[in-house]
Amino acid sequence: MVSAWLAVGVGPCQYVPPIITEPIPELAVVKSGAGTGVVVSSPVGINCGADCSEAYAVGTVVTITAAPDSGSIFAGWSGACSGTGTCTITMDANKSVTAAFDIQTLPSTPLQSQGQGSGTNNQGTSNASGLQNAPGVQTAPGLQKKR
Repeated sequence: MVSAWLAVGVGPCQYVPPIITEPIPELAVVKSGAGTGVVVSSPVGINCGADCSEAYAVGTVVTITAAPDSGSIFAGWSGACSGTGTCTITMDANKSVTAAFDIQTLPSTPLQSQGQGSGTNNQGTSNASGLQNAPGVQTAPGLQKKR
């Protein structure tokens, strides 16, 4: 046990009890993956883009939410959270959460031809019926029209 004695001015010393402080637990967010996005907390403190950690008092319930940027998807949590929805954490010790963002891939759609025509692309030339002499169609510099 640590004791402290305080002597002020003239007279007997007074006992001053030690001040004991508990460490404040910290929540740290790490982002991973090829995609991009932000993670925000409620109560405020984390806005990960720039601020990815915050100390919260013991017993504080923190909700974190991931928001992917355009062209990305939120793939899920790991560490102190799991799943893909919002994450709720009760702070009782230091915690770490990873938010994974991936690049959004769009399903491929086969192209469908409309109208009549023919074309070749084996030598970098094309020949679509009725387009060779259409108004506004030009040959790119360095290419020759197929005749």
